[in-house]
Amino acid sequence: MKSILFICLLSIGMSSAWGQHAVKMQIQGTKLTVGASGKEVSWGERKIITKREAMDLLKRLYQSVPSSDRKKVESAYKKAQNFISRAPKNGVSTSSSKTSKSFKADGFKGSEARVDFEFLKGGAFSNDRHVVIIRIMGDDFTGNKTWKKVSKHIVNKKDALDQLKRLWGQLSREQQKNRDRAYQDAIRYIKDCAENGTTDRKKVFKNSSVKKQERIEISIERGAAFSH
Repeated sequence: MKSILFICLLSIGMSSAWGQHAVKMQIQGTKLTVGASGKEVSWGERKIITKREAMDLLKRLYQSVPSSDRKKVESAYKKAQNFISRAPKNGVSTSSSKTSKSFKADGFKGSEARVDFEFLKGGAFSNDRHVVIIRIMGDDFTGNKTWKKVSKHIVNKKDALDQLKRLWGQLSREQQKNRDRAYQDAIRYIKDCAENGTTDRKKVFKNSSVKKQERIEISIERGAAFSH
């Protein structure tokens, strides 16, 4: 899978060269053949790594160490898998969780045999399917202006803002006037979302002076939306 990058990071400072979302996985320990320096694989892209992609990446790391090491860290490997599967639907975030997670192998000290995750940037381990809809609605339309995205990755802010701007450009000046405050509020809402997005089910934006149905609706029907 071309999205899976087997690249070693020499330090956390190097994460600035990556995309918006980066995570490193390691198998290491003084009782392992690979030693305390261990083996590692990393993901660093514009999109948050999904749970399925993370499971595949972890599996490849696990299979890359000698069979004797696999036997020793098997329990830690299963704990790491469980952590991925139980992550929130918009994934874990470097701003809302610890920047690292360690899974000690049963029967060993942490320094002797373990699996580690380092969350270097953005988020990781989101659900594998996300559905978001942006609608510009009202009685002054013959049909609503709608954008819908179904993706295995969380829709990022830039893409969403580009689509909202495109829909906005399809409105007449009068239609825009009836929604100008709603439009600015919708932009601000998307921009202010956390680095791993939001799971808000539905947000409605209206001009306070408008009494009709002129509005902008943002619905997240599944998963999350608007990550960095």
